[in-house]
Amino acid sequence: MVGLLFIFFIGRWFYNLVQGKGWQAWGLACIGVVSYYFGTITFVVVIELLDAFVFTEISLTLVEVVSFIPGLLFCYMVYVLCKKYIRKSQGTGSSTANKVQEFGAVEKDQNFEEK
Repeated sequence: MVGLLFIFFIGRWFYNLVQGKGWQAWGLACIGVVSYYFGTITFVVVIELLDAFVFTEISLTLVEVVSFIPGLLFCYMVYVLCKKYIRKSQGTGSSTANKVQEFGAVEKDQNFEEK
């Protein structure tokens, strides 16, 4: 039941990210849900491989209970990357090149005369 709530809120989170900006909101919501499952499944596979080769025995119940945390972390990373990409594509993000040019610019002093 808690998994369904995660899916709902993750989808809504990604959907609201691009709503009204001319992007496919449902597509991005699906990407958010898939990223959550990818992070969760990857964590479980890595733990099971470690259990087979390194550890003696890990409780599967514990792995299932804790596996939502890496899923949420991976989902948040995808969210941040999508947010940066959307800002960059809309031109509202700050450009590093512009910052460097502004930092290195020398303002001319009107009272200073070159000889």
